[in-house]
Amino acid sequence: MRKDQRDDLLKLFREQRRDARHRHSVWQDIVAKNIHSAEFLNQKMEYIHSNPISKDWELVEERAEYEYASACFYDKGITPVILITDINEWLRGVLAVAFRFALGRPLEGPHLRTIC
Repeated sequence: MRKDQRDDLLKLFREQRRDARHRHSVWQDIVAKNIHSAEFLNQKMEYIHSNPISKDWELVEERAEYEYASACFYDKGITPVILITDINEWLRGVLAVAFRFALGRPLEGPHLRTIC
């Protein structure tokens, strides 16, 4: 932005910065969390799916209307613009691998393609 002489935007980002540790910032730092259970995963997916209808964004009236999120797939079965992996299908594959591993059986078959 300095190169393009956008001092107006730099000043705005400096005054409105979300993170005091940085001179200019637009986004907050991400706080990564490990997914430790299916319930926690569902909670995070609900949060992400609800962002387009949150008061901060108000991009659409119904979360499934936002074509760039997977909520349209999970709520209405509509394929989103961005290709996704169905988390339920993925979890079934992971559980199948874990179950076979627990039984001491060889890991083989199409479920491995899901997680590899």
